[in-house]
Parts: sequence; C-alpha cells; structure tokens
Amino acid sequence: AQDHVIPYEQAIQFIHPDDVDRVNQAVEQVLTGKSNGNYDQTYRTVGADDGILRWVRFYGKAYFSQTGDLYRFGGVAQDVTQQVRTQQSLTVSEARSKNLVTATPAATAILVGPDLLIQHVNAPMLAIWGRDESVLGKTLLEAMPDLEGQPCLAQLQHVFDTGQPVRHSEEVAYLMTDGRPKTVYFNHVYNPLYDQDGSIYGVINTAIDVTEQVTARQALQESEARFVNIIQQSPAATMVLRGDEFVIDQINTPMLGFFGRGKEVIGQPLLAVMPELKEQFAWQQAQ
Repeated sequence: AQDHVIPYEQAIQFIHPDDVDRVNQAVEQVLTGKSNGNYDQTYRTVGADDGILRWVRFYGKAYFSQTGDLYRFGGVAQDVTQQVRTQQSLTVSEARSKNLVTATPAATAILVGPDLLIQHVNAPMLAIWGRDESVLGKTLLEAMPDLEGQPCLAQLQHVFDTGQPVRHSEEVAYLMTDGRPKTVYFNHVYNPLYDQDGSIYGVINTAIDVTEQVTARQALQESEARFVNIIQQSPAATMVLRGDEFVIDQINTPMLGFFGRGKEVIGQPLLAVMPELKEQFAWQQAQ
C-alpha cells in the first residue's frame, strides 16, 4: 500500500478548535525529539464534507537522520468515536453511581468484579466497617481481612456468580476496629449489578446497623431469664401474675405443690385454676 501524504497545515484545519493547541504541543514535542519520536493523541475532528464531530486517535512516530534532521513523520489514524462515547457514558454512569451511594442514608457499597473490588462506599457503611476511604480500590477481603471465613463473603460471591439477591435480618459479623474486636448485627441486601450487555459486573450492598436493637433485646432476655431463675430457685411458694385477669406468667414448684397442679396452669387466669378464690375477701380486694 502506498503512503498517503497530507500536509500538516491541511490536516490540522479539521481538528476541533478546542483541541488544536494540545495537538500542536504534542507534535512539537515529537519533532524536537522530547518524546523519543513517539506520538499518540486522541482528539476531536470536524468532518470537511458533513460537519460531523468525530473522535480520532492518531499514533505514529517521527524518524530522524543520523544528523538529527526530521525526514519522516507518519502513523495511523483510527476513528474511535464509539469507544470514546462509550467511555464517556461509563464515566457519567459511574459518577451518578458515586453520587447515589454518597447521598443514600443507608449504609451502601458497590463491589465490582469477581474479586469484589470496592468501587464506591458511603460514610454509614464505613462506620459499620470501622474503616475510612483508604479502602477504595481494594478488594473487600484486602480491606477487611477479618471477614475471612464469615458468611457474608460467600453470600456476596454467590450473588455475583448467580445473580440471585440475598437478604438477611440481624446477621452477625465479627469485625476488628482499631485493633479491637467488635460484634455487629445488621439487616442487609445484596443485589447484582448488570452492564449494558446484561452481564453481572458487581454487587450493591445495602445494610442497616441494628446492633443496638439486638443487644438491647438480648439484654432484656437475659434479665428475664435471671428473673425466672430466681423464682424457680426460691424455696418460698412464688408466682408472677400479669394483666387484669391475673394470668399465671411464672410459678415455681412449691407454689404448684400448694395448688396441687402441674405446669399446665402457666398461661391460665388464676380464677380458672382456683375458681374458689372468687368469693374470698382477698380476691375482691385485689379486684
């Protein structure tokens, strides 16, 4: 194939005005040998016949004689309009995703690729993790090695591999924050993310920290368990009644012996167990 020679003055007149200075500077560096004669620039052009804006990548090389004189500057021009527009769309989409994650009040993170690279994460999620923004660009396991062996990693991988969302309530995770272990409970959803071709490219993780609610309930349950134990261990006949109907909530063995009944009385109104109390003065006073 023969070389197609175009005067530089002719070629540059079709370059978009906003890119002319940048292209000229790059060409000057090539011609003075500052870039070892290599040239690679992507810029906009305006069609001479149709006026359509296109993106072109021109890459080539300048050749110099032994005395340092330029004797040839050639290369290949490639229409990369579609690639540039695709990249621009991806950039816009990524910016929107970042803004959405940042603005979401719920703890949210976007993990991409089979290695679950942390692409975006907001402040509430960082607070749950006990980490800062230095985790961006790292895999989840690199950023949080304390997750190894815990269910959430396998669940995230399952979502990425199968596209099946995962939802859990009050799931526990054991984390390390500033060198100290921390137990966290959270409600979370893992949903797959799809690209334009319908392929899964990542997972979005949304979580709500419910640690305070869970620990408060656990503390109440422990307190109730201690109370029940005290009643059961008491040598005196003891029972606990609740509500207007005096339903038997707790009762120990000595009191059951006093009634001559078994544990089936638990949950029954006192009068159903001992109807004879109805006419007694103590019962009327209790009413």
